[in-house]
Amino acid sequence: MNEFNKPNFTNLITVLAGNYFYQVPKYQRSYSWNKDNCDTLLGDLIEAYENNKEQSYFCGSLVLLENKNDKRFDVIDGQQRLTTFTILLVVLRDYYNDKLNDISKAKIKNAIYGIYGEGERIKFLTDLSKQTAFQNVLQKVDFNKVEESKQNRYLQNAYFIKNYLIENEKFMSYEINDFINYLYKFVDFVVITVNDLDNGIKIFNVLNDRGLPLKPADILKSSMMSKLNEENQKIFASSWDNIYKKLDSNDDTLDKVLNHYAFYTIAENPSQRYDKILLDKFNKENTTMLNKVGEIEKFIDAYNEVVDKQDKNIYLLRYIRWQYWLPILITAYYINYRNFNELTSILVAYFYQNWIAGYTLTRIKQTSFNIMKAIKENKSIEEIKNICKTNLDKYSTTKNFKSNLSMDIDEEVWIKPILLLLEYYRQDDSKVNFIELTSKLHLEHILPQKIKGIDKNGKEWNREWIKDFNLEEHQQFVHKLGNLTLLSMKKNEEAKNFSFNTKKDVYRNKNNQITSFIITQDVSEYQTWIGNDITTRHTKLMDAICKEIDVFK
Repeated sequence: MNEFNKPNFTNLITVLAGNYFYQVPKYQRSYSWNKDNCDTLLGDLIEAYENNKEQSYFCGSLVLLENKNDKRFDVIDGQQRLTTFTILLVVLRDYYNDKLNDISKAKIKNAIYGIYGEGERIKFLTDLSKQTAFQNVLQKVDFNKVEESKQNRYLQNAYFIKNYLIENEKFMSYEINDFINYLYKFVDFVVITVNDLDNGIKIFNVLNDRGLPLKPADILKSSMMSKLNEENQKIFASSWDNIYKKLDSNDDTLDKVLNHYAFYTIAENPSQRYDKILLDKFNKENTTMLNKVGEIEKFIDAYNEVVDKQDKNIYLLRYIRWQYWLPILITAYYINYRNFNELTSILVAYFYQNWIAGYTLTRIKQTSFNIMKAIKENKSIEEIKNICKTNLDKYSTTKNFKSNLSMDIDEEVWIKPILLLLEYYRQDDSKVNFIELTSKLHLEHILPQKIKGIDKNGKEWNREWIKDFNLEEHQQFVHKLGNLTLLSMKKNEEAKNFSFNTKKDVYRNKNNQITSFIITQDVSEYQTWIGNDITTRHTKLMDAICKEIDVFK
């Protein structure tokens, strides 16, 4: 086990298909990546494969503690990525099995079971309490049993990855064995092994604080400065320093905004890293690097104006993991687009429909660039709406988002944002403030998730709920939109699983603290809370949501 003794770039074939075995130590959190994380990783991988097939794709660091007792590596940093790559290989094995050649099958088998073969020794041991669920996925995924994935994060992500690959039309045209070969040969990690846990945690913190590779922003800056004489280099350095200060000296934010600036510059899906795109563009233009750094500074001013703007639509867009809305709005602000405010409403409608419909980055990426290009050409807001509508109609997005809103939705990542959408649009525009998605913001089930129990004095509580709902009715209504609202942590502790009348007192006014959410205060207007009431509120909320985001008719 000495190949990883010092930090080095190592490809995926060495990490997964070599003779190395891993485990998640007890002190690590469980596997937690969701659809959004998988969406980002897959999007980056496929884009890199498509545009830079013979170049390495850097996938971050792996920090490993050599555990000589059981001849495994404890994974200090990298569990989420290692697990997701393993699930990806399982999907490729089980869904594309007929297209795999013997070499690809052997690589995947070695990644899961190592050289000892199936049934002898699992390559990667996850959290002990989740190992059975993980192992079931490793053995075989039956893609016809979607309902079994609800309690199994590994299986959920396997289904998502399969659907993502199917939806990605370009991926479907790839030769699958060539793609697998790319994964193994060109996906690189910096692998660092340590002999004790303290050193591993120190390295983990350093990597997360500073980052190993040279950032594209550093490369862009030095390349631009190299085009200037010594005097102009000093002016450039001063301007760059001013840019840095405007972003609170944050390297990650600078990287992000420069990437947005590259999007604005080309208004299409980039085929290279942003520093290469911008340098190539600058070199072809008849201008100086001093002019370009001035343009970047103005673009960053537009960025600060957009992200600091007190606007309910921008607040709603901030909840979305997809970041394409941001360069669109920065571009609009930068060129002084005449319909900026209406544009923010359209972007909320478009992105939320896709989010709720369960679609991936693939579905919205090209449309985002089409919108940006239209804005740069100063096209009308109606033309931009038509761009969105064309995409929504193509994939039946509007129909599917409405359908999903009628399902059990309390575990969806978008449930709090969609309730906040209702909240923001009920508030006075002059008083609306951004509401953070923190642990202090609770999703309240008005009809409690548990309707029977014993209090601390040994007495049965919630006789009212038991009287009004049998088990089947409880399951029918408890997770639906009509039964959900928002509460602060303090209010949530007061409401608990009490009767509806007790809850109404909490929602309305208790201990001189009125709940801050209008949509929750509205619940106190109901006299009862039975199935018909939940259905009535469900319809009311659906209508309110559709009024705001079903606008492409």
